[in-house]
Amino acid sequence: MSIYRKMLVYTSTIIIVPMIIILFLSSTVLDNQINQSAENYMKEAFVIANNLLSSRLSEMGRLSASITDTEFKETLQTGDRTELTNALQNTCEVYDYLNFYILYDSDKRLVINKPNIQDIHSPRLERLLEKAESEQPAVTSVEAFKLDDLFDPDSESYQKYRVYISDERTYLDKCLAAVSAYAIRGSTGNILGYLVFGSVLNNDSYFPSAYSKSVQNSYLAISVDGIRIASNISSPASENYIGSTMPVSVSTLEGTNDVYFGRKEYGGEIHVFLDKMISNCDGESVGTIGVGIPEKKFMLIANTQKGIVVTVPLIFLVVILFFLRFAAKRIARPIVKATALADQISQGNTNVDIDVDLLADSRDEGDILLRALKKMADTISKNREDILAYLRELEKSREEQHRLSQELLALNETLEKKVEIRTQDLREAIDGLEKSGQYKTQFLSHMSHELRTPLSSIISCTEILKDEFLVR
Repeated sequence: MSIYRKMLVYTSTIIIVPMIIILFLSSTVLDNQINQSAENYMKEAFVIANNLLSSRLSEMGRLSASITDTEFKETLQTGDRTELTNALQNTCEVYDYLNFYILYDSDKRLVINKPNIQDIHSPRLERLLEKAESEQPAVTSVEAFKLDDLFDPDSESYQKYRVYISDERTYLDKCLAAVSAYAIRGSTGNILGYLVFGSVLNNDSYFPSAYSKSVQNSYLAISVDGIRIASNISSPASENYIGSTMPVSVSTLEGTNDVYFGRKEYGGEIHVFLDKMISNCDGESVGTIGVGIPEKKFMLIANTQKGIVVTVPLIFLVVILFFLRFAAKRIARPIVKATALADQISQGNTNVDIDVDLLADSRDEGDILLRALKKMADTISKNREDILAYLRELEKSREEQHRLSQELLALNETLEKKVEIRTQDLREAIDGLEKSGQYKTQFLSHMSHELRTPLSSIISCTEILKDEFLVR
């Protein structure tokens, strides 16, 4: 692997691995924050849902006070039921969410009602009237009633507000109603009667519809005894969840400070939901209101933020990798050039061209290495020239020695011929001397023979003469 790739891999690893870890941790933290955001989102959505219900109760309270004007009070005192019925009926036509009304006299005896309420003195109605005596303006509350305490089982209203429990294949015997109770007082503050308005929430599409308009893609469900009585929950498998069971039991909900946040699968689709208990005016839990949103719809919102958190670092990572590649190439450039230079030098090529900017005076180790290799290449080139010059001198010397050797061989051949001639001359001279010696020997031999006889005579004569001389 090249130094450039090694640097790129090494530096990329140093940057990418921590960034991946950071992204992983960020994603984990973000998932937790998204989960927390989902819960906060549901809590904020619940405020909207609760405000819708509170607005309905407030409007019913104000309506009770406004309808019982001076003329209505006078009619109540005169006991003209037709006028009273007309006044209340007109009000119910204008405010069509009012499903029933009850008008009592000062002694809490029934004056008129519509439809025919079965038990006008149920404990909860009595409690509301009691509170209305001491409170101004109207007392409003969400109350749970037995359905047959309000409506005749054979009546149209009873059939309208019945909720079929699909899991149990039976009907719910309860209903949830928004109720306002108002004490009608005379000019002196004495109580002339009581007016009760009621809005039954069973099978009511207003609250779910109004809520979903305020919170897009979200749904609302109202429940009694763990059974949904009003809902606009929809899923790929079904669009009607009225009569279905809540995801958590009421006892569980009561054990979690009246609020529960969780997830539930509906028809193959995960929904994020928040359920909260509904309390009446005395603080008693009478029902449940829940809000939710399909998780994928919420995740469209959350994933936008998550996408930003993930995409921005990835963009920076790409930019960093681009500059890293540029920096690694710039850092590795002199080293790569030095490697190529060393390879060329190892192959015997010392005449290399290097960019002038790489040979500039710099403290960069790569540039220093490149300059050192360039200097080494120049030194090797110079030494090679010196060696070649020396070899040329040696070649000239060899040629000169060869020439001298040839001349010496020629002289040696001439000298051998001269020595041979001289040797032949010497041999002839020696042969002549040998013959002269023989001639000399012969001469001396003849001379010695020729001289010996006369000399012997002379010697003998001399000896004789000597002896004679001595005798004398």
